[in-house]
Amino acid sequence: CPPGWTGTRCQTKCPHGTYGQDCARNCTCQNGATCDKNDGRCECEAGWYGMYCSKPCNNGRFGWRCQQICACKNNATCSNVDGSCAC
Repeated sequence: CPPGWTGTRCQTKCPHGTYGQDCARNCTCQNGATCDKNDGRCECEAGWYGMYCSKPCNNGRFGWRCQQICACKNNATCSNVDGSCAC
């Protein structure tokens, strides 16, 4: 079977948490990230970045690929996921 597939006719995608040839490799993605079934690359959830999605957005940023800028005032803490402010 090509990477990402398994079964007697290669008809089944790799189960969650596995990837590669015969689905023999374990995904190492963190914080809810999805793992590419072919090569194991991680697609990070909002608020996270890095090879394994293990790093939170830097202070002042949030969202998918940390592209949005926080608007919190008076030294409130900004959520790296959704930009909500906590006093």
